[in-house]
Order: sequence, then C-alpha cells, then structure tokens
Amino acid sequence: MTKGLRCQEGKRLILFWLTCIVFLGQMRENDCMGLSSILPKKFIQRLLRTRLVWRLSGLTYWTAVKATQGLFMSRSEALRVCRQRMESLVPYLSPNDRVLDFGCGIGGKAIAISDHVAEVVGVDINPWYIGQARRLARGRSNCHFQSYQGGSLPFSDDHFEVVYSWAVFERIPKTTVAGYVRDFYRVLKPGGLAAIYFLRYESSEAGFADLLGEEAYVFYRREEVDRLLADIGFVVQEYLAWPNAHVCLARKLTDGQKV
Repeated sequence: MTKGLRCQEGKRLILFWLTCIVFLGQMRENDCMGLSSILPKKFIQRLLRTRLVWRLSGLTYWTAVKATQGLFMSRSEALRVCRQRMESLVPYLSPNDRVLDFGCGIGGKAIAISDHVAEVVGVDINPWYIGQARRLARGRSNCHFQSYQGGSLPFSDDHFEVVYSWAVFERIPKTTVAGYVRDFYRVLKPGGLAAIYFLRYESSEAGFADLLGEEAYVFYRREEVDRLLADIGFVVQEYLAWPNAHVCLARKLTDGQKV
C-alpha cells in the first residue's frame, strides 16, 4: 500500500470512530446507552481538542462542543447559527466590499454575509473544511475558498476592505495570533475594517470552558486586545456586545490620518 493510500485509510479510520462517538452522544439524548455510559467525558474532551482530529477529521467546532454534551449539530443548524452571529457585522459592510474570512471553517459565516458584499474569500488550514465550504456555496459566484497552511496570507498588500476572524484565535497561541493580526493589517486597504473575536478571560470562570476543558482555550483581557491592536497600528473603533468574547472592530488608518 502506498503512503498516500495509507494516509487515506488512516483518515477514514479516524472519521469512523468520530462518527461513532457523535452517534453514541446522540443516543444519550434519547436516554439510550450512549456517550456517558461508554466513554468518559474527559476522554472525549481530550480527543476532540487534539490537533490530529481537528486537522484531519473535518469535525466542525460546534459539533465538537455539542459532542461533549452528547448532542449533535447538523450542517443546516450550523449555517443557521452562522447567519445569526453575523447579523451584528452586516451594518458595517458595504456592497462593494471585498472581504476576507480568516478561519472560515465550512463557510457558514462567508455565506451569511455574501448577499451584502461584492466578494468573500475564505481561508482555512483544514482542506476538508474548504471542500465542504465550496459545496455549500455552490451557486454563489462571489464566495471563494482556499486552503491555507499558515504564515503570511497569500494576498497582496491593501487587498481587502474588511477582514474578520470569528472563534479562531481562542485555540492559537498568543504569539502566533499577533503575527496573523499583523498580516490582517497588511492586506487591509487604508481605512479598512478588522473584526476580530477574542475569547474573554472572564469566560474561563463562567462555565464556558467546561465544554472542551479550560486548557483547550486561549483567553484575553480587554486591555491585552487593545494593546495588541495598537502596537500593530490599528485604531479600535468599538466592541460589539457578545457573550464570552471581546469582538473588536478596528480600523487601519488612511494615509495622513493620525490617532
């Protein structure tokens, strides 16, 4: 068996066991023999937050969280949640905007705002997500998705009017996040908007982290977010009201503008 075929077989095996786990979790909801009686919750948490599972399985974030509770979120439900969550960003968008969705997942957020802008480009490190996003966005000519392996974004300077990242940086080390945010600044046009979600430090004490375990997340204090953005050159415009997170709207100054 070739290396490529062995890799494919390994992925199928991982997907098979994850499917079993989520299915057993669904059974628990119906008071059948399920997740809690077969596998301990801590084991499920450790499995769902491993890099291997997230990179190879294509398991969506919401499904991972729900699975620890013995629940399953369908693709249609995930898309509905995306539409609701992106409603707060729509007032800041314009019909001629070119938008970057950093960490696009299966494309729900990009699809949700595609009717309000000229173009949405989604990038994600998980190629399975990109495949799903392309299928879900069929018929939407202004939605484009591409794989991204980290590092510098594959776009020219001053390319987008809006860059956003939702529920991505909560699982990435802070030093790495700073590099990504710096690249957001580079690809934004002068006057462009960055909308970035940072998990609030206070949510670690509010039961939020119980879902996958506190060590699975990276938390931020508001002053940390302000300092990070200011050091890069952004000007914070406002924070959106959001449970468990700092959702910051920040501008890249136009030429000649001063803070």
